[in-house]
Amino acid sequence: MSDDGRMTLEDLEMVGEYLDGQGMSRGDLMKWGAALGLGAAGMSAVAGKAGAAVSAGGAQTLEKTFGWMIAANVPFFEQAMTRWMRRAVRGTGYKVVTQSEDGSAVKAQQIMTNMIQNEFAFIMKADGVPPKPFEPLAKQAKQKGIFFMNHAVQAVGGSGQNIAFDHAAAGKGIGTAAVRWAKKNGVSQPVIGTLANLADPEGRKRTDYAIREIKKAFPNTKVAGQVQSVDQVGQGAAGTSNLLQANPDINMILTFNTVTGKEATQASTEAGKTDRNKFFLGMADYEEETMNLIASGKSIVQANWAAIFEISAILMIRDGLKFARGGKVLPTRGLGGRLLTNAKEVAAVRKITNNPLAKAALPAYNDKTIVKYSSKPLKTGQSINTIFPTA
Repeated sequence: MSDDGRMTLEDLEMVGEYLDGQGMSRGDLMKWGAALGLGAAGMSAVAGKAGAAVSAGGAQTLEKTFGWMIAANVPFFEQAMTRWMRRAVRGTGYKVVTQSEDGSAVKAQQIMTNMIQNEFAFIMKADGVPPKPFEPLAKQAKQKGIFFMNHAVQAVGGSGQNIAFDHAAAGKGIGTAAVRWAKKNGVSQPVIGTLANLADPEGRKRTDYAIREIKKAFPNTKVAGQVQSVDQVGQGAAGTSNLLQANPDINMILTFNTVTGKEATQASTEAGKTDRNKFFLGMADYEEETMNLIASGKSIVQANWAAIFEISAILMIRDGLKFARGGKVLPTRGLGGRLLTNAKEVAAVRKITNNPLAKAALPAYNDKTIVKYSSKPLKTGQSINTIFPTA
């Protein structure tokens, strides 16, 4: 990947290997290259690599395993990321081993320690636990030649690569949708309840920036209550019920993610909040179930932020394999996204998420609203917005 984040010939060769693994012929690959406007060199790089074996580089003596640490054993990870990782390693000689942290920072450290001891070639982590304890683990991994990819709420200094969600952009997007909804439905005073990642300075931007956008348009906005709710089963339902019981005038619920957002939807409905013209629920995340609700045009769920995790999953595998070949992998990747508020916007994202390895998804890999690489490494806790500012 070049310093400006665009695909190099080496990147295109890697894509060619992936697509070949999906059964595409050389002719199909050439048609794909033409569709993207690649020159002859670019198309040859893609097609010429079809059938080529992935060679081992720095990770040659390690276990040919991608260790995949997930925050909790919830459907989101399998649907949006893990299954595509397994597809992407087909034919490479590598495998993906998934372990759930079950929302425990201590267990997360234990899992990573075990993966280092077992000398997995790659370790990938997606969670919201405090980052500082992972600094020495990142150092240990590097000393063993293990490439650590941190796909977490906060950056971990010393990682081979930090993949950083733009929480501010997500919050701003959800807030923008909430403002449009309020103006359309004649809501003169937004009364907000949040199910937020309050303990995390980056994660809380998903709700803080949404509130900021709403207050810009409605200075009389009232924040009735905020509850910590991230990935523990039951937190979203209990938090929403408590908020609505204490503040029945709430007309907006904003959630950190879909794990807590789906529970909030059920709890809001049970509390009688069923009129989508009087009640707005926005989630700074997405998955199939919530996109279905938005596309229906009938649900109180009226905004998602789609960070296109399917693309991110493929990129982690691709960057790992590039590292194994001795290639240069940039230390930081920003994870942008798209706002989803209607069926048309959902359909556009599904062209990518239905199969991130299909031709229809390939332009997304060079879409800087979704993927941004940087040669600047992040320190522990450093915001992606210090590299890619969100207005």
